Formats: sequence, structure tokens, C-alpha cells
Amino acid sequence: MDWQLNWQGVGAIMAIVVVLGTFALNLVRNGLRKDFVSVVDFSQLETRISQNNDRLTTVENRMASAPTHADLKDMGKRIGDLEVATATNTATLSAVKEGVQRVEHVLTLLVNHGLDKESGK
Repeated sequence: MDWQLNWQGVGAIMAIVVVLGTFALNLVRNGLRKDFVSVVDFSQLETRISQNNDRLTTVENRMASAPTHADLKDMGKRIGDLEVATATNTATLSAVKEGVQRVEHVLTLLVNHGLDKESGK
């Protein structure tokens, strides 16, 4: 059998193969596009990560300077001691107030008695 090449048929087959290949390549590319991050999305992601790193650094610095459990326990003890001292001082001031009132009463009686003597009553 004598094979003669039909170039028109080869051209048509090649055109169909190119069209189908392009279609398949676009399907694969669109499918892979969902698996990878675009440059714009990656840039936005980098910005958000940078902002979160700044926020995390701020939180870490605040946590480092925050009082520990032992510090809070010591402050609780000191506040309790101050509460006892305040109650003691309040009781002492009440006692002093009562003493001053007694002295004031006696002093008022003496002054009134002295005024009565001077006026001749």
C-alpha cells in the first residue's frame, strides 16, 4: 500500500489536538489556582501576620511586667495587714475622741463654775 501524507488531514488533527490541549491546560491551571495563594493575597497575609506579630509582642511585654501569683499573694497579705492596722487606728481614734469629749465636758463644767463664781452666783 502506498502511503501518501494528507497534509490537510494532519493540519486538522493538529488543530484539534492544540485546542484540546489548551482546554486541558486551562482546566489544570484553574484547578491548581485554588491550591496556591495569589501574590495579592500573599501580600495581604504578610501584612496581617506582621500586625499580629506586633500585637503578640505587646501582649508578651504586658505579661512579662504583670504581677506573678507570688506578687499577688504578697499584696493580699499586705492589704490584710493594712486592714488590721486601719481597724486598730479606728478603734484608737474612737477611744481618743471619747477621752477628748470627757475632758471637754469637764473643762466646760470648770469654766461654767468659774464664771458662776466671778459673777457671784
